[in-house]
Amino acid sequence: MYILVLETDLISIIVCFLINTYNLAQVMKFNPVDPKRDFVALEKEVLEYWQKEGIVEKYLHKNDSSEKKFSFLDGPKTANNPLGVHHAWGRTYKDLWQRFYNMKGYKQRFQNGYDEQGLWVEVEVEKTLGLKSKKDIENIVPGDKVASLEKFITLCKERIAKYGDVITNQSQRLGQFMDWDNSYHTSSSQNNYMIWHFLKNVHQRGWLYKGFDSVPWCPRCGTAISQHEMQTEDYKEVTHKSLYVPYLIEGEKDSYLLIWTTTPWTLPANVAVVVDGEKDYVAVKDNGKLYFLSKTACERMGLKADCTIKGQELVGKKYSSPFDHLPRIQKALGDTGHQVVATDSLILPISDEEGTGLVHIAPGAGTEDFQLGKKLKLPIIEVIDEEAVYLDGMDQFSGKNAKNYPELVIDYLKEKGSLFHQENISHRYPGCWRCHSDLVWRVVNEWYISVDTPDPKDGETFRQKMIKVVKQMTWQPDFVEKRELAWLENLHDWMISKKRYWGLAIPIWECRKCGNFEVIGGEAELKEKAIEGLSQFEGHSPHRPWIDHIKVKCSKCGEVIQRVFDVGNVWLDAGIVPYSTLTPVAGEVPSYITDKKYWSEWFPPDFAIEMYEQTRLWFYAMIAMSAALEEKPPVQRIFGHGRVVDEKGEEMHNSKGNAIILDEVFEKVGTDAMRWLFMSANPSSDVRFGYNLIDDVRKKFTLILWNSYKYFVDYATLASWSCELIPPDIREKLTVLDRWVLSRLTEVVLVVNEKLEKYDSASAARAIEEFVVNDLSTWYIRRSRGRVGPIADKDDEGIFLSTTYGVLVTLTKLLAPYMPFISESMFRNLIGEESVHLQDFPLGDKSLLDQKLVDDMKVVREIVEKGHALRKEANIKLRQPLSKLNYGSEFSKLSPELEQILADELNVKSVEFNSLTKNSQSITLDINITPQLQTEGEARELIRQIQQLRKDQGLTLTDQVRVTVVHKPDDQELERLILKQTNATVLTEGLELKVEVVNNE
Repeated sequence: MYILVLETDLISIIVCFLINTYNLAQVMKFNPVDPKRDFVALEKEVLEYWQKEGIVEKYLHKNDSSEKKFSFLDGPKTANNPLGVHHAWGRTYKDLWQRFYNMKGYKQRFQNGYDEQGLWVEVEVEKTLGLKSKKDIENIVPGDKVASLEKFITLCKERIAKYGDVITNQSQRLGQFMDWDNSYHTSSSQNNYMIWHFLKNVHQRGWLYKGFDSVPWCPRCGTAISQHEMQTEDYKEVTHKSLYVPYLIEGEKDSYLLIWTTTPWTLPANVAVVVDGEKDYVAVKDNGKLYFLSKTACERMGLKADCTIKGQELVGKKYSSPFDHLPRIQKALGDTGHQVVATDSLILPISDEEGTGLVHIAPGAGTEDFQLGKKLKLPIIEVIDEEAVYLDGMDQFSGKNAKNYPELVIDYLKEKGSLFHQENISHRYPGCWRCHSDLVWRVVNEWYISVDTPDPKDGETFRQKMIKVVKQMTWQPDFVEKRELAWLENLHDWMISKKRYWGLAIPIWECRKCGNFEVIGGEAELKEKAIEGLSQFEGHSPHRPWIDHIKVKCSKCGEVIQRVFDVGNVWLDAGIVPYSTLTPVAGEVPSYITDKKYWSEWFPPDFAIEMYEQTRLWFYAMIAMSAALEEKPPVQRIFGHGRVVDEKGEEMHNSKGNAIILDEVFEKVGTDAMRWLFMSANPSSDVRFGYNLIDDVRKKFTLILWNSYKYFVDYATLASWSCELIPPDIREKLTVLDRWVLSRLTEVVLVVNEKLEKYDSASAARAIEEFVVNDLSTWYIRRSRGRVGPIADKDDEGIFLSTTYGVLVTLTKLLAPYMPFISESMFRNLIGEESVHLQDFPLGDKSLLDQKLVDDMKVVREIVEKGHALRKEANIKLRQPLSKLNYGSEFSKLSPELEQILADELNVKSVEFNSLTKNSQSITLDINITPQLQTEGEARELIRQIQQLRKDQGLTLTDQVRVTVVHKPDDQELERLILKQTNATVLTEGLELKVEVVNNE
């Protein structure tokens, strides 16, 4: 037997085709529904079923022959640690829209991605090995750097393979359907070679260069930190020593410039003091000495000014530093010495909020210092190495860690009498995004891509090209585009190099003889130009240390040259994926490199989704690389979402004790409720997450859905209902409630399609939830209770069950992209077919729409709400019948069917409409209770008590009972009502209320 829910008559017309000789009742038998279902166990059963029956594979190939395509681009998850709950939000979004479009008949690629290179992997491997520095890495095999790197890189590869499997298993437990065996890997050779192609392109435009700059530096990791990696959350509240240090002005006895710093380690690198020429400065006398500082600082510090001058009067003054005797300082300064200079407020504005208004400048130890020094041609003093250890030529400081031991400088200044004052200061200070160590600033050579050098072909800069690409894309929410544009407008040149090991081997071979550098654009060019080291490289991926063996010839002077040892910024790895991964089989030479045929079929992808923070990371990298390669959007639509925070709205951290482990969520509450919490949230804001909130989903939605489903199965089983019994003229026999619920469901189907096509999952989810909770359960099923059971009219019972069945089947399909487990369990029990995920998505039968009926039912429910309020005000329970309800004034006349619903719901004998009523109230209840109404009310209370006893005794709907009551009603009609409503055979009088089963007598 096949059961077909016709799309042309959306819900209620269930046509049964009997194509075999099986008994219909056997075919249509439903499994009983457990009211206390363990949803975690249910999900595990469904997972096992999917695995056993190959459902995922069938799902992946459902639309192979379709002409329609939906191209999704997965933002790669770092294969370095298990997924967290914050990853689950984004991955659920990804799964939702792929499922939706798969059910809509679109062919897809379902490609998952793993981000596998970079410092985040290295640091974790270092922790595992107990390593503390780069020197430790290079000495894993004592005395053999190459062998040490081979072992270290191999361990990095093993780690990503391990956690790639972990993430895959977690994603499957999350209900995500992907082509896991065809996942892309950013550490793959072809992904790396594709980045080489990009860098070659950039070099040919004259945008690639080696720059000497002061950059943020992690002394533990021994590498520069780029602008993109300086995240707001990496600034932490710390307490440092702040120093007020006097510099003696040359030629002026006992006159000093009072500077202030929170980084004592930089003081030996001081070259100049900066003032604002337009601001007022004052001289303050203290113990016979004169100290210059800004007027605002003087007032803030509670000092008494002796005289006032403009900052410009200080410019040009020479001064001495307590560290001038150090050989390294003397050599760097030469005959220049120290002097006061005027600031450039665009580079270094001088604050009135802190400090002294005299800013200590060390071009070798600060970004703004370096920029200002470069403009003013100030000397650079380098004082620390890559581990923040003071360099040679600094006497007692040499060999000691500058950042870890600020007292080295503080104690020295005290000994020299050169410390005016010190105090603790709490401020936000940047840390390494990976190891969280405090950063320092160093002047180093790094490789950059210029964003403001014109393209020789068209004169446009890289920045201009990126901005044009951004404006061609669709951004959701809108403010994400504004963030991206703001980022690009303020972007510095892109620093793409790192002095590390596991990552993209930057394809730059630099000639130390003539200064030329060669950029290799791919594997073929590498093999063509290699003159040494190819044999050692063969069989390996293009990573260190194997790639380091290869040497090429300088095209300018013929010198044999070696690759620079730097590796690439990790965002190059992920940014290239719109070009490197669009291949029929992951890991193949990209279609973009071969013939572009397959690539052009799927580029640009329709959709990509990640957190907002990716505006300066993955989103930016994709935009940059696509702007260079094709000057086209890397993806048509970017969808950004917020963070996952705890139930109080605070960030989750293990240290705070509020972090929740994703695997723990799976085991405690399962996946579907978590998915619903995420998918019904506003992506523009952070989503609050916790077990109480998930329990709210369970109580307020999941259990209501489940109990509605159970209600149908229980009564369909009791009635031996089957679709064979549906009359061909069912539409003519639908009650007003049936027509209304089908109209409402059709509205929901149309809304869900519309909203999901606009990538608005929250509005679609709210439409479904409102229908299930307020319409299906609270109104339709509750108002139809008298239509099922042993006492019901069998024809009407069949109509109700047929309608409810169609509603539930359609709901399973609507819910399939959201809640893949519960929808699968319900669908298979209702339909008996293979999987809801192999079905088509409901489109909606507009012939079932009845807007007037929907509007009128809103009026009915509004009147009901006011009627209940009047009963409550009069302290009359609903079980007590009343004689009459009057409505009018603001309401229009309702149909007799709807008035009967009013009468039933408000338990009144009649409903009257009076359009001419002048009563200030739009409805009135006759609350006069006659003796007859009183007796009926008592009978209804007795029915409630009997039903409660049946429930307490665990009786089924079919169990007949004998009932003993203290007083039988005198009215025979009421006695028959009690017998009918309670499935009782006899009503006798006794000393107490009692219910006894009579089935087996």
